[in-house]
Formats: sequence, C-alpha cells, structure tokens
Amino acid sequence: MKTRFRTPVQACLENFLDCPHATFLHRYWFRAPTAKPVRARVRTLADGAEAEFFEEPRERSFVWWLLAPRRGGMRHVDRFIAPRTSVVDYEFPNGFRYTITSSCSAIDGCTTDVYTVISFRYPGLGWLVRLAFEPLARRIIRQDVEMLNAQYANIARFGEPRFASTRADLLVKHIAAWRSALARGEPPPAAGEQYDVDIRL
Repeated sequence: MKTRFRTPVQACLENFLDCPHATFLHRYWFRAPTAKPVRARVRTLADGAEAEFFEEPRERSFVWWLLAPRRGGMRHVDRFIAPRTSVVDYEFPNGFRYTITSSCSAIDGCTTDVYTVISFRYPGLGWLVRLAFEPLARRIIRQDVEMLNAQYANIARFGEPRFASTRADLLVKHIAAWRSALARGEPPPAAGEQYDVDIRL
C-alpha cells in the first residue's frame, strides 16, 4: 500500500510503533482495553531499536479472532530501523506469522508518503488471508491517516508541538535520538542497551 499522511516522518514512525494506541484508535480491530499488565523489553540495536511484548492480551480483537490460532502464545516485536522504517511482527507457535513493514518517505516537512508491505505465513489458506486482511488493513491505516492529519492540523493551529511522553512511549526517544544524530552528522546511539518496562493494555 502507498498512503499519504499530512504529518512529518517522525510522527508516522512513532504512530506505527506505538502499541498502546491500537487499544483506542483501532479498538476491537487489533485490541480492546483490558488494563492487563504487559511487560515490554526494549533493546537498542546497531540499526535502531525494538520492543518485544510478553503476555499480551488478545481478547476482543477481530483481527486475532479471524487470523490467529485460538491457543498458545504470541510473539510480538515492534522494531525501528533507522532512519525511516518500522516493522511490526507477530509470530505464533503453530508457525503462523504476520509482518507489517512501513517505509516513510518525506515529501516535504509536513507530508509523508508511506509504503507498506504486509507479509504473512499461513500454510494452505494464504489466498483467503489476503482476501480478508487486505481491505481490513486499508481500513485500519485510514484511521491512522485521519488521526495524524488531525494532530498535525492542531499543531499548525497552535504554532508548535508540545509533546509529553510517558513510559508507554517505548521507542519514541530512540527514534528521536537516531534521527537527530543522523541529521546532525553525528555517530548514532550505541547498541546493546536492554531494559524492561511494565505497561497496561
């Protein structure tokens, strides 16, 4: 998919890699509020950073009801690949796997074209998954477009952004640090850091 956003590249990356936002913006499509504790492990990498989620709730989610096995765990990793790519990867014990890769291309300071590829491994029924998931994915990304466009319009109205992060913004500081260092021609942030964060979804 190719999608145009009326917002800068960094805002797109932060949105795609913000797991909690799906609880509200994509409610009942990907997940619904459960207030269950979830442990996330953040790692800095040689080309960016990633967050892996443990014991993530899946109830009241149309996507996982439709496409995922009913039993067993789910490995979910969100990854930022500097300077402008996001990867959201879901893997299940039975071998099913879904990966959403988005690469952001700046048109100007406030417009971004996003190129998204959804890859999946679903033995035997791949054609049926595509038939169901492609229109669903387009609907979900339209929700992101509407929200980010509204956010940018509000920023323009008041003149400048005034953001505040919480501990649930797992990859925001890593995205900002990488992109800032590259823009200034400085060495990128160091790899090898790892820490856990407890959030609720």
